[in-house]
Amino acid sequence: MGYHQEHGGGLPRRRSLLAGPVILALMVAFQFARDVKAEQFSLARIFGGYTYSPLVAFGYLREAAIDTPFGAHVFRLAYVLYDAVLGGAKPVGSLQSMIAVPVWTNVYTIMRPFWLDFGLPGVVAGAAVFGILFGGLYRLAQAGRQWALMLYAGLAIVIVGQFFEDLLFTTLAGQLQFTAAACFLAALSRPAGEDP
Repeated sequence: MGYHQEHGGGLPRRRSLLAGPVILALMVAFQFARDVKAEQFSLARIFGGYTYSPLVAFGYLREAAIDTPFGAHVFRLAYVLYDAVLGGAKPVGSLQSMIAVPVWTNVYTIMRPFWLDFGLPGVVAGAAVFGILFGGLYRLAQAGRQWALMLYAGLAIVIVGQFFEDLLFTTLAGQLQFTAAACFLAALSRPAGEDP
């Protein structure tokens, strides 16, 4: 029996409502601690930089140039591996240029690579991929599948960070390593006679 079934269907609402402000306060505190510039600390600057500006910055993106390889941003890992094994053109960088909207930022929401490579049809396809992937993992986790619960929990950073940047395809090598490790642990920890 999975965690979801043993604990009455999920996290109690009261605990969730209490955890939200605490997590938000910790995020602001960490941002303040890492702010090494001599600028004055401002909640408006933090929230403007990480909540509003990525959506505005996304509006300034242009589709990739004609001479950019097919799917250079979405399939970046394939181009990195190709370059490492066979040599050739360097893959596109994962860091983006800075833009002031209204504060300086270089994050453009989760749809950036799909928009750059394939335009609006790419955004639709990207949304479908994320919906199917995370919807499927969620349903399997609800059904008590241990490996799906571990994958959903580990990849949740992709969902949390979706209004910053694409954290799945841009960091695909790391996500694949985590997926392999989680599946390996799930296979090792499964009691005898349990469904995979």
